[in-house]
Amino acid sequence: MDRFTFDDDYVRRLREHDAPVEEHFYAHFNPRIFNYLRRRVRSMADVEEKRQETFERVLKAIYAGKLRDGRTLPGFVFGFCRNILHELWRDPVAEDLDDHPEPVVDEPGQEEAMITEERKCAVQRVLEEMKPPGGDILRAMLQEIPKDEICARFGVSRSYLRVLLHRARKHFRDKFPPDDETDGD
Repeated sequence: MDRFTFDDDYVRRLREHDAPVEEHFYAHFNPRIFNYLRRRVRSMADVEEKRQETFERVLKAIYAGKLRDGRTLPGFVFGFCRNILHELWRDPVAEDLDDHPEPVVDEPGQEEAMITEERKCAVQRVLEEMKPPGGDILRAMLQEIPKDEICARFGVSRSYLRVLLHRARKHFRDKFPPDDETDGD
């Protein structure tokens, strides 16, 4: 991905709800925030929730005129993201987050692309092996289908969906451990 230089004009256009700028903002920061959170939060549901919360808070602050220098937008975004993680953990150990620089999202190399593809296949295998409706519900969540639509599709209430999601995530984690446990470091 190309490096993009942010400026005051970009932030002004973002504040004015300029659709192409909003699309670029989301496309630029979405994978970076996802990677940042995924390395620090175990649950994909928490990653998604905190990613959305980051976008919501950042845009709210921008609309309120709290960003004074458009060149600092990336730091502004990741500052919010770090604060949201601090709130999630409420733990003094969370201060160590500043030791990790913003992850760089470059075009993946051949080896990285193969590993990513292998992981996708492994995830699909685990989802296919799961008893219904667990794998189907997790697949729907990965496709970012709204929870109300998932409830309607499977004929369950929101509260029971939460139970099914909990069980499905536990089963998935048992079959597919996070990177930390598979690296052997």
